[in-house]
Amino acid sequence: NEYKELKKVHKENATLVLKQLKEAALNLDLDQPVYELEKMIAHIGDIDILEKLLDREKEGENRVELKEIIEQRIDDIERNE
Repeated sequence: NEYKELKKVHKENATLVLKQLKEAALNLDLDQPVYELEKMIAHIGDIDILEKLLDREKEGENRVELKEIIEQRIDDIERNE
């Protein structure tokens, strides 16, 4: 029974960490230089988040280079699914 309780706690912790990572990605500061953002975008594996970031960039500075980086990351994820 102790094992089940530990497993439950670990699952809750993992879920919380994933939620925090998703929120951090969604709230990514897009005012940073493109080369810095490119490093961070490479670690985002959630297409929904990437699409939201792409929309934010289109509504904001609308930098071609950054939009291409995000679109390429989405393509890479779709190809590997």
